[in-house]
Amino acid sequence: MSSISETPAAAPGQPETASSEYTAVVYFHGMGSQRRRNVEKTEKVGLLGKIKARLEPGRGERKEPVAYLHVTHQNGSHNSEFRFYEVYWAPLMAGAVSTREVTTWLLGRLATPARMGRTPWRLRPRVKRAALYRLWADLEMRRGQPVPESDLKALLQAYDQFEGAEARDTYRKGTFKEFLDHLRRSPHIAADRLAAVVALAKQWRGSHNRAEGFTLAMLATFLVVLLIGFLAFAALAAVALIGVAILFKTAGINEMVLLLQNALRWQQIEQFSGLHLFVAAVLTLVTLYGLYRIRGFLRDYVGDVQLWTTYEETNQKYRKRKEVLRVAVEMLQHVLSDKDCRRVAILSHSLGTTIAHDALLELGRNNRAHHRDPRAALNAPLPLGKIEHFITLGSPVDKVHYFFESQKSELHRYNRVVEELRGDLGEVPFAVEHKPHIHWINFWDRADLVSSSLETPCNKLLPHLRVDNCQVASYQFPDPMKSHSAYFEHVEVLRIIFAAIFNRGFSYQTAPVQTTGGSSDIAAQNVGPGTLLRSTPILQGLMLALPWLMLATILTHLTPWGGLQRTLLYSTAMVIWLLFTAWLFSTVRKHLKSINASAAGTAKGRGPDSTSSDVHLERTTG
Repeated sequence: MSSISETPAAAPGQPETASSEYTAVVYFHGMGSQRRRNVEKTEKVGLLGKIKARLEPGRGERKEPVAYLHVTHQNGSHNSEFRFYEVYWAPLMAGAVSTREVTTWLLGRLATPARMGRTPWRLRPRVKRAALYRLWADLEMRRGQPVPESDLKALLQAYDQFEGAEARDTYRKGTFKEFLDHLRRSPHIAADRLAAVVALAKQWRGSHNRAEGFTLAMLATFLVVLLIGFLAFAALAAVALIGVAILFKTAGINEMVLLLQNALRWQQIEQFSGLHLFVAAVLTLVTLYGLYRIRGFLRDYVGDVQLWTTYEETNQKYRKRKEVLRVAVEMLQHVLSDKDCRRVAILSHSLGTTIAHDALLELGRNNRAHHRDPRAALNAPLPLGKIEHFITLGSPVDKVHYFFESQKSELHRYNRVVEELRGDLGEVPFAVEHKPHIHWINFWDRADLVSSSLETPCNKLLPHLRVDNCQVASYQFPDPMKSHSAYFEHVEVLRIIFAAIFNRGFSYQTAPVQTTGGSSDIAAQNVGPGTLLRSTPILQGLMLALPWLMLATILTHLTPWGGLQRTLLYSTAMVIWLLFTAWLFSTVRKHLKSINASAAGTAKGRGPDSTSSDVHLERTTG
C-alpha cells in the first residue's frame, strides 16, 4: 500500500522553539507492513520537494517528541506554513495473529450475506439506509431521474419511526411488507406524494437485494477459487510425489520406488524421465512460493483487518484495536491543541480511513460529553472546528460496517443507544446544528474491491449530511491490487488533494453565499460523483465467471458429464483470452490519469504565470 509522506533526506533536527501559524495535515496509512514516513518518492510523482523533517515536544496525553515534515508554500508574495504528521499504527498490529487464525476468521465472514438475508427489514438500519442513499445517488447522478429530497426525507423519517417502540408493538415481525403498511399510514407524508414514496421504497428494497446478491456472488466465487486452489494443490502434491519417485528411481533406491508405487497404486513409473522430474520440481516450487505469498498476505494485511474489527471487549485482540485508536486520538489531540495550528486536513488510505473515522467519532463524543450545545462542543475542550477536510482513498468503511459493525437486537432501546452513541455525519465534529462542517471527500474505484462509495456514516434523517463520494478509474483493466494503490498517481485525485490542502479549496467554511436565501452553497464545494469506466463492470463480470467455468470444466472431467467438456473448455479459453487481451491493452496504456504523463505535458506548457493550483508543487520550498 502507498502513503504520501516523503522520506526526508536528512535525519530529524532539533526541537523547534519558534512558533508561527500553520496548517496541519495528518496522514493515516493503510494496512500491511508500512514504513514510517515512506510513501511516494518525489522523483516518481513530482510532488513536494525540499521537505525538512523536524521535532516538537508532545502535547496533551502524548509525552514523547513528535516528528513532522515542514513545508513553506509560496503563492505570489504570500507564504503559508504547513506541517505533515503521520499516525503510524503498523507496529501495533505486527505479528499479533497467525495465518491459521486469520483463515478461520475469514471463512467465518462468508456467512454474513446469509445472516443479512434473514434479518427483518427493521434491523441493521445503517446497512438498509446505505442502500437507499446509493439508490438516490444513482437515480439522481447516473440515470438523470432526480428524486425530490422531500420524498427521501419522508422515507427516512418513516423508517426511523418503524424502529420505534410504538411501531414495534403494531408491527412485531418488522418485515418489508409491514413497513409498506406503516408507510401508507404515516401522517407525515402528503397524500399526493404517497404513491411516489411507496414506489421509492420498493426501488429501495430492490436495490438492497441486488447489492446483497452481488456480495453473495463475490463470496461464493471466493469459495470456488479456494476449491480450485485446493484441487490444484492436490494435483501438484501428486506431481511432487511422482517427482520423488523418479528421484529414487534415478538414484537406484528401488525399495522406496516400490513403496511409492504401492501407496499410489501407480505402476507406470518407468515411463518417466529426468525431464519429468524437472517439471515436477518446478511446479512444486511454484506452488510452495504461491502458498508463501498467500500466507504473508493473510498475516500482514487481512490480519490487520481482523484486529481492527474486533469489537468484543472481552476478546484479547480488542486491546490492539484500543491501542491503535489511542495512538490516533493522541496524535489528533497533539495537533489540535497547538494554538498556532489554524487549520487541519486529515488524509487517509485503506484501513487507515476507518481508524481516522473512528478517531474523529471518539473526539466528537468526548467534546459532546462536556457540552450539550453543538457550537460549544465543536470547540471545547478540543478545538475540533479546525478540521475542515477529511479525505479518504480506497476506504472500506462501509464494508467494515457490513461485515463487522452492524448490530442486530430485538431490544428497541439497545438499537437506539448503539446508534446514538456511535454518531454520524449529523454530529460534531462533522456537522453543527444540521449544517455540515467537515468536508468528507471519498475517492473510490469500482475496480478496487476494498473501496466503495460511503453511505453508512450518513445522517439517518437529513440527506444533505452525506459523504462527498468521487468515483475514479485508474486502469483500463480492473486490477484490484493495483487500483487500490493507484490513487496516489491519479492526477485528478492529487489535484483535488493539493487544492484542499494548500489553497483551502472545496472547504465548506469558504462556500459561496447563494443569491437567494443567503445561505452557503455547500453543494458547490463538492467534487463528486466522478466518472465510471463503462468497461469495468463487463470485465468484472468475466472475472467472476471465470472460476465457475474452470470448476465446471474440472467437474466434467471427473464425472460422467463428458458431453459438456468441449463447450466448457472453449468457453473458459474464450474468457481467458478476452481478459488477457484487456489486461495487455491496459498494460500498454498504463495509468489512465497518471501524474507522470501530466508532468510531461505541464512542464512543456508551463509559463511564468503558473499558479499554485498546478498539480506540481514546483514553487513549494522547505
